[in-house]
Amino acid sequence: MRKKIILDSNLRRELEEYQEKIHLICRRFNRAVDELDILRWLKNFEPTKWEDALTVLSMVEYIDDSEILEAYNYCLQVILPDIPKKVYIDELIKRRIKKRRKSTKIIVVPVGMPGKSGTAMVYFLRKTQIFDKNKHRFEIVVDVEKLSEYKGKEYFFVFVDDYFGSGGSAAKYYKNYIQDKIGVDTPSYWISVVVQENAVNQLEKKISNCKVIYWKKHYKAFLKNRSPFGKYERVRELREFCYAYGQRINWNEPLGYENTQGMVTFSYGAPNNLLPIFWSSGKKWFPIFPRYSKDRMSWSKDFRKEVAYWLSLVRVLDTEVYSKIATGQGTRKNGTEEFNYILKIDFQIFCIIRMLKQRRAIPVICQILGIALKDYEDLMEEGRKRKIFDQNKNLTQFGELMYNEILGKVIEYRLREVRSTINAPTVLYVPRSFRGET
Repeated sequence: MRKKIILDSNLRRELEEYQEKIHLICRRFNRAVDELDILRWLKNFEPTKWEDALTVLSMVEYIDDSEILEAYNYCLQVILPDIPKKVYIDELIKRRIKKRRKSTKIIVVPVGMPGKSGTAMVYFLRKTQIFDKNKHRFEIVVDVEKLSEYKGKEYFFVFVDDYFGSGGSAAKYYKNYIQDKIGVDTPSYWISVVVQENAVNQLEKKISNCKVIYWKKHYKAFLKNRSPFGKYERVRELREFCYAYGQRINWNEPLGYENTQGMVTFSYGAPNNLLPIFWSSGKKWFPIFPRYSKDRMSWSKDFRKEVAYWLSLVRVLDTEVYSKIATGQGTRKNGTEEFNYILKIDFQIFCIIRMLKQRRAIPVICQILGIALKDYEDLMEEGRKRKIFDQNKNLTQFGELMYNEILGKVIEYRLREVRSTINAPTVLYVPRSFRGET
């Protein structure tokens, strides 16, 4: 697909006028998507609708893992002062009921079935400063069947999710899986990175004695006087555009789950509240923000293949740069010439470098590489020994330089490839800039 974009002369001319806008959108998403991802996504639409597509895309809010951490840290700051450290409970001692002071415990439960976004959210919650400083006060329970073991005034429940759109899914989850286990009137806190206005009302109405805590509030994308798209006429045009295409790929909910018209996505994947034109993969539709695991698996495979291509290219173009990442050593058959080659650990470390540059969340990195969190920590430690990562697990100056050298060689080769076809019968389009480089 990427090669087709480069070689199609008609497509190149149509894209030229959108180049700067596409570049700005990539920057807005912190390079989580690149120019070619956007071009592939645009091919879902008729060229006459590309302006509308880019306008809607430019208003999507991309929340990365650092912002998720900030969000949950804020939510815990709100909750903790509201929960006493100790409470008095009644105990039967020698046939007499006596008051006993007991430490409270905050039971953290991800919203939804295992594997859903709520489970990933618990990972981020545990990484916040507030959680780290108060570990003794928390207990995480993933299996809801065990909640019936936590009955008593000393237990307080916190349910975690990333996005409350309509509030319907969370309320249904509570009714079907939680209510009977903890009791109807048991106090609970429902925290989320983002909520929509109606979700707060729905949750507080359907869940007795609950408080909804959130970091940001959003409104429906095409809500009159609340839309980011300006005047009503333009809002209506864009709604019709999103509805028409959404109906082709997600006919029963063309504007997102329960018509939530969401405009938020996360570093690890898209919620179904997001407009389907961004995440659907049905009917040969290319998603720019994959939602389902099969879409992310396909993207992961493409990512790994592209990294392998980059490294094989650099091996041919510049052995000195290549040797900075390739630690395998061998000797050719003649016995006189030594060479470097990429080990599995080298490949994984470079994948991590690239995904950190894209500001990918750690759970996403693990998923793409097919590794556990412990493996990730081991790779970071190896990278630290090589002076690629520092103590805070950020890229060092050497790591940055190595990545930029490899990226530079790849870009240089691609541009040279483009220039070599200038004299071909079809005039080849050479971009004025690539990732901001002229």
